[in-house]
Amino acid sequence: MCSRSLLFLLSCLLLIGCQTTTLDPADVRLGFNYFPLETGQYRLYDVEDIRYKITGEIDTVRLQMKEVVADSFLLNNTYSYVLERFSRKTSSNTWQLDSVWSVRKNARNVIVTESNVPYVKLVFPVQEGKVWNGNAYNTNGDEMYKMSNIDEQFSAGETSYENTLTVTHFDNNDIIISLDRRMEVFGRDIGLVYKETLQLEYCTEVNCIGEGIIEIGKKYRQRLVDYGKE
Repeated sequence: MCSRSLLFLLSCLLLIGCQTTTLDPADVRLGFNYFPLETGQYRLYDVEDIRYKITGEIDTVRLQMKEVVADSFLLNNTYSYVLERFSRKTSSNTWQLDSVWSVRKNARNVIVTESNVPYVKLVFPVQEGKVWNGNAYNTNGDEMYKMSNIDEQFSAGETSYENTLTVTHFDNNDIIISLDRRMEVFGRDIGLVYKETLQLEYCTEVNCIGEGIIEIGKKYRQRLVDYGKE
């Protein structure tokens, strides 16, 4: 009896030893690779910026924007990255330095400082429906960001990305009076693939209310067209 029990126990241990469990690396499992950062990385975007003036004028600017992770340094046990942003009107023009931003990334979040204003762009681990204050580190009023559509396909222009997540900064469509919709889409192992800001005020006069006639506001769209490492 003891021999049979010992044989059974050894067989169970052998089966357990043969089973392997493969865990996703932390950057995949927690979603760190939705915002990859490495010196030399670049992302190239097509940008369309339309401004509506109260006078009825419409200013439209189309250009290309290139973001390059130019450098990194360790500060308070957290790596910070220098993000140089270049712009040009068309591919035949030379790049001109537009601005310099900074990015901090740790196990909890990603903070991007844009024109000296820090925003919490992402939080970890990524989770459907997660909500956080995007203005937690600046003096602006609270603005609750919401994460959705994790690992879903997203199309930006003619390009589709298989694994993305969407961060909605604000979405309030009054239809009659105004529209305020701001969101960013991030792709795994890519970073930002699409950004959209729609902030519009509609005509509310008796003869035009409800017709969606824009009086003032802006439409901003930023679509990824290329990325890699220099």
